[in-house]
Amino acid sequence: MGEFRTPTLKKAIKAAQDMGLTVTGFEVGKDMIRVLTAAEVKDAADAALAGWEKAHGKNA
Repeated sequence: MGEFRTPTLKKAIKAAQDMGLTVTGFEVGKDMIRVLTAAEVKDAADAALAGWEKAHGKNA
């Protein structure tokens, strides 16, 4: 298909955000753009737990 340009990537990210998704990153391949998303964290306690689990593993 060809190269992706910055405006195309910005449109893909904005579309995900407009759908209410939390964008955590993106991947650009030869013929695709993948917008990475995460579930929204409900409160600070959930965010702290998620950070701890990421650092130590869920089964620690």
